[in-house]
Parts: sequence; structure tokens; C-alpha cells
Amino acid sequence: MEKFHYHHLTLTAVRDALARHRRIKLHVRGTSMAPWLAPGDVLVVVHPHADALCPGDIVVRCDGNTWLAHRLVAYDADQDMWYTKGDNVPRLDPPLSPNALLGRVVAIERDGTTQGLDTWRFTVAGRLIAWLGRLEVRLANRPVPTTARRWARALHMSTRALITKLC
Repeated sequence: MEKFHYHHLTLTAVRDALARHRRIKLHVRGTSMAPWLAPGDVLVVVHPHADALCPGDIVVRCDGNTWLAHRLVAYDADQDMWYTKGDNVPRLDPPLSPNALLGRVVAIERDGTTQGLDTWRFTVAGRLIAWLGRLEVRLANRPVPTTARRWARALHMSTRALITKLC
């Protein structure tokens, strides 16, 4: 008889529910997407249809025993790989194939209210934050002065905070 780790069983159940076009809810615990997502928020997640994904979307991915809700920031069509990044993290996550994405976040429940993310306002805001995140990563990986890297990080964080307040 094969033994399954609890995490494997949970992951299988989540994949199965999403494949059957059900919505699942996941609780936020970390701060890698702050201030957009906060600990205690509840994410409404659906199946990640590959043709509907675009930079700026928030997706759920699994890295070992950790589930991450991070923003899609880029797609490499040549390698068929997505790149994700936490809004509050200065580096990219390891690339992943579209099949490795668990789900796409379509709403956030906070303080008794639900905010859908499929509106034009949240779509534009997400794309802008994804673009700023890519800029921050590019400058962090290039031989540019430290002040330029700090400027890009400050621009990303302040713009992200402003966009979050406006949305």
C-alpha cells in the first residue's frame, strides 16, 4: 500500500475541485503580497484557464509544501513558462509551466465584504503592479547604481500602495 503525505492528499483534492469548475476558498497567512493581500483575507480561487491568464492576475501555485498566492508578472512563450512574484518581494519566484498553476484568484473577502478582481479597475491596477515588479527585478539584476535599485523599489512600493488604496 502506498503512503500519501497529507499535503499530497490536500493538493489532489484542490486540483480535483478546481478541475470540476468549483470555486475554493483559501486563507492568506503571509505578507508577500502586502498591502494587496493581508493575513486573514480569504481568496476565492477558480481553475486557471491558460487562455484567460495575463500578467497582473493573482494565481495560486504550489512550491513543495508551501502554497503561494503571487502575481503573474511575465510569460515566456518560447519556453511556455510563467513568472510570478510577490508584490512585497524584490525577486521572481522560480518559473513554472501553465499546468503547475493551481488556480486564479477572482475575489478577495476581507472584513465581511467581497471584492471581485475581474473589473477593469483591478485588471489595470494588477497589470501596472506587474510591470513595476518586472522593472524592479530587472534593475536588481543589472549592474546599476544602488540608488537606481532603491529608486525602483521605492517607486514600486509607493505606486502599489497608492493603487491599493484607490481600488
